[in-house]
Amino acid sequence: MRNLLVVALAVTAALSAASCSLAQNMLAIDREMTRVVGEVSESIVSVSAVSSTSKAAPAKDPSSVRTVARSVGCGVVFGESGLIVTTASVVGYARYVDVTTTGGARYKGTVLGIDPTSDVAVIKVETTDLKPARFAERMNLRPGSLILVIGNAFGALPSVSLGVLSNVTGSLARVNDLSMLRLAVPINPGDIGGPVVSTAGEVVGIVIGRLTFPSRMHSMHVRDGTVYGISGSMQPSNMSLAIPAARLMAVVDDILVKGSTRKGFLGTQVMNLSDELRRELDDSGLKGVIVTSVVPGSPAESIGIVPGDVITSFGLEPVESIADLGDAVGTAVPGDLVDIRYVRGGKNLSTDVRIGWFVPEFVRQATLVEYMLRPEQVRSRIEDLKTEVGQLEEQLRELESDR
Repeated sequence: MRNLLVVALAVTAALSAASCSLAQNMLAIDREMTRVVGEVSESIVSVSAVSSTSKAAPAKDPSSVRTVARSVGCGVVFGESGLIVTTASVVGYARYVDVTTTGGARYKGTVLGIDPTSDVAVIKVETTDLKPARFAERMNLRPGSLILVIGNAFGALPSVSLGVLSNVTGSLARVNDLSMLRLAVPINPGDIGGPVVSTAGEVVGIVIGRLTFPSRMHSMHVRDGTVYGISGSMQPSNMSLAIPAARLMAVVDDILVKGSTRKGFLGTQVMNLSDELRRELDDSGLKGVIVTSVVPGSPAESIGIVPGDVITSFGLEPVESIADLGDAVGTAVPGDLVDIRYVRGGKNLSTDVRIGWFVPEFVRQATLVEYMLRPEQVRSRIEDLKTEVGQLEEQLRELESDR
C-alpha cells in the first residue's frame, strides 16, 4: 500500500511539473506573439478608396444618380519616404486614397501605379514618420509553419488571425513566376492587403483574397476538346491566397519604374496535368500543361491552339507547370516570335507565335476622366499601341504579299 502511495505521489509531482512547464511555454509563446504583432502593427495602415460617378439628368429630375463606392483594406509600409504596398482590388480606379495608421494619424495617399495581373498597388504619402516593415528576402517557411495575418477586419486596425501555411504554388526560387501562398487562416472584410507575418516578425507576403470553388464540377473527355466543365456558383473556402514577398517586391520595383507593368500575352487558360489526364491521353510520361480555353483574337488562337492541346515547351524552355508557362509568357517581349511546342492527339507539333501585349481591361477602356490615370501612364499606353499597330501592319503586308 505504501509503495502505491509513493508511486501516486511521484506521478502527481511529474504531472504538476509538466503542467508548470507547459504553462511557462504557453506564456513564452504568448509574449512572443504579442511582441511580433506589436512590432508589425507599427508598419501597417488602413487604406480607404472612394470612387464616384454621376449621371447627367434634367435639373429638377430626382433620377439624377451619384454612386459612391468605398473599399477598405490594408497596406504595408515598405519605404522610408512614405511608400505603401497594398492590392489593386483595394485601390480600384482611385487616384487618391485615405491612409490611417494604427496610431490614428491620417494622410492623403497618391496611387503611384497598379499591376492588375498580380493585384498589387503602390501608394505614397507625404511623410517620413511611417516605419517600414521587415520583408523576408528568402522564403524559409514550409507547409505547416505558423503564420499571422494582421489586417483591418471590419475596420478594426490592427486585427490578428492565426493560421498555418497550407502550401505553396509555383516556385519560390523565381520572383517573376506565378508562385502564391495558400493559407489556412480566416480572412475578413478589411484584411485584403494585410501582411502575412512569420513568427520571426518578417512579412512573407500580403493577402490578396480568399479561394473559391465551384458548387458543382463534372469532367469531360479530353479528346472532345474540353477538359473540365464547371457549373453552379462559386463558393468561398476557408483557404486564402497571398503573394510572396520576393514576387511582391519585384512587381513593386516595376511599378515604381514604369507606373504600370507590361507583360507578354499568349491567351490560354491552362491546368497542370494530373495522372488521370495522362491516362486519358494514353501517355503516362507526358509533361506539360493542358489548355482548357483560348481567348478569342489572342495570339494562341491565331496559331490554332485549341482546348485539349498540351503545351510542352515555350521559347525552347520545357513547360511542366502553370508557373513555367506563366513565367515564360510574362517575361517574353511583346512582338517577338517565340517557338511553342505542343501535343495534340498524340502528335508533337511546333510553330512560332508572335507574343501580344497584356492589356488589362481597365487600361483598354481607360480615360483620364473616368479612371483618373496619371498622364504618363496614358502616354506609355499610347506608345505601346503605336508599336502594336506597326507590328500588325507589318504582319498584314506579309499576309497580303503571300497571296
